[in-house]
Amino acid sequence: MTVKQRRFVEAYMGDAQGNGTQAAALAGYRGNRNTLSSIADENLRKTEIANAIHETREVETDLAIMTRGERLALLSKMASDPKVRTSDRLRAIELLCKMNGDFTEKRIVERKRAEADGFAAQREELRALLEDPEARAAMEILVARCPVSPPH
Repeated sequence: MTVKQRRFVEAYMGDAQGNGTQAAALAGYRGNRNTLSSIADENLRKTEIANAIHETREVETDLAIMTRGERLALLSKMASDPKVRTSDRLRAIELLCKMNGDFTEKRIVERKRAEADGFAAQREELRALLEDPEARAAMEILVARCPVSPPH
């Protein structure tokens, strides 16, 4: 890649903010708007330039995404800063608790309670079936036709 093409990539990703015509002018290419637009189009079709732009975007994206540690630090700072509104501080504390799994036990207990409620409902349905003489007779016929063999 030439020096001018490298400057084009830097301008395209920087001051030109993705505008190829502006990037061409900033990189030092000469000509009117149409000429600069054609140069930009030609440059953007070149594999080497397209790859450089793609790699630059990936690096910028990686740098823009906060790590878990950065998120924890920011939320901790917000939660302990008396200048931050109380509602925002409480929200930061809540998010910190969620990130650290402080509410997991509660969810497990609630899930077990829901499962137990479901089993209780099934038990009641079975009791009702066993008390119904017709349903009981049908089950006895099924059991007689489908004997259960012991596991091997």
